[in-house]
Amino acid sequence: MALFAPTDAVSGKASALCLTIFCRFYGESGANFGTMAAMLYRFGEFELDTAAREIRKGRAFVKVEPQVFDVLVYLISNADRVVAKDELLEKVWGDAFVSEATLSSRIMAARKAIGDSGKEQQLIRTIHSRGFRFVGELKQSSMECEDATETTVSLLEAAKDRILTADMAGASAKLESAKQRLSSSADYKDREWAHWHILMAQLLLQLEGWSSESAREHYDKAIDIAEGIGDVEVFRSARYHLATMFELRADFMQSETLMKAAITEPTGDASDAESRELLACSLFHQGRFSESGKQATSGIEIGPTKAITRLSAFYGEDPLVSCHHWLALSLLFMGDEDAALRNASKALRLSEQHGRIHSLAHSRQQAAMLHQVRRDLDLCEHWARATVSIGTRQNLPYRKCAGTILLCWATGMKGDPKPVIGEMVSNLEQMAAIGARMEEPYFAALIAECEIAADDKKSAIFRLNNLLNSDPVKRGYFYTAEILRLRAIAECNGQSKQTLEHAIDLATRQGAQYLVSRCTDSLNSI
Repeated sequence: MALFAPTDAVSGKASALCLTIFCRFYGESGANFGTMAAMLYRFGEFELDTAAREIRKGRAFVKVEPQVFDVLVYLISNADRVVAKDELLEKVWGDAFVSEATLSSRIMAARKAIGDSGKEQQLIRTIHSRGFRFVGELKQSSMECEDATETTVSLLEAAKDRILTADMAGASAKLESAKQRLSSSADYKDREWAHWHILMAQLLLQLEGWSSESAREHYDKAIDIAEGIGDVEVFRSARYHLATMFELRADFMQSETLMKAAITEPTGDASDAESRELLACSLFHQGRFSESGKQATSGIEIGPTKAITRLSAFYGEDPLVSCHHWLALSLLFMGDEDAALRNASKALRLSEQHGRIHSLAHSRQQAAMLHQVRRDLDLCEHWARATVSIGTRQNLPYRKCAGTILLCWATGMKGDPKPVIGEMVSNLEQMAAIGARMEEPYFAALIAECEIAADDKKSAIFRLNNLLNSDPVKRGYFYTAEILRLRAIAECNGQSKQTLEHAIDLATRQGAQYLVSRCTDSLNSI
């Protein structure tokens, strides 16, 4: 098998991307340290990596502002002497005017970041009338020596860890180092190249959003390599991530095709549970509730011992938790409300177990959606508020936006919907900006419902007509019957009866008895 290597265009993009990410996350620094070699400093439980511009405590990353990081670097790199205040100001801030109060606040933040304080001064000591000195016991080494001891596999693992902690600058640096190793190696490194492409795709998705065609190309390359060398594990991983990308783009048929292929192959590990969960998700969004429920049930039956979140954890999800929710939502649409509520409760309890708390935001969003469909405003508001809180804390922008829209819907329908419509539109636009369109028609329908309640029927009709002409809805969507019902209510004319009859026919064909009843009630009220 010939060695697979990226094209010059890909190599150039990776190098440029490293600088782009660095500037985006750290901005322009006024630090003036000269041509300082990249170093790794170790003291106590901490590591300070000047190349990746990060501080680590064990495997955890310590977040600090760029200027605080620069203050630490300068003090540590000059630990053999006292650094005067004026010197520190000049080296970190350059020509910019900075008060001593600002310097004091950065010193205080630097101490806090490394577990020190102004009272203890175990690491950073204030020398009265002279300046500051780093007095901790240091071990230091050139990053060139450090990199020489890192294998390609360890660099890829380090890149993965940084992506999971939203450290895009660090991830890019590690991927660049891994690419250079792979490009210069005389040995066949096909498996490592496949992993590199998967991680590069994940990095691009974080930066460019779910519509990134570059990310798709990297996933395709990883699949090609894995197929060529017969590496089933890498092949499944790349295929799962690619299917997830299609799902978030609302290209449900492509996602379904990939995951149906995955579950027909012999499996014996967690990937089967994850594939069934993603397939259940895809089928649900297409309004194929019975099929979705069957796949969700199969995922649940695999059992918790095999529902290991190797892949889905990257997206803040857990296959067992999500399977219970897809089953709950499918059962609700099919008319079995009691069974739906039981499964939703199981999902919420599971998400609170050790090892599954990464799925908290997703589980609460799905609970809010379930109660929104049930039109239980209080419970929808409760779980939506939790989604926003956890999504913010866990840095999950999609969950935060989804929770905000659901929260606005619940509070608007309980009171005055006019003040919340703008915020709902803004959050929907934020989701579209990152290419996440999986639930766009559903959330847009909630906005239209608030517009109807606010007596802005013209805007609601325009929005609903656009939805009915959108590709996901035309191909088949779980909320289409409700979109038709809302349009009939908004139009309130001679066509409303025909529109509602069409909605009832569609809901009947989908097996959505819950929506059949709702549309029938609306028809009878005309």
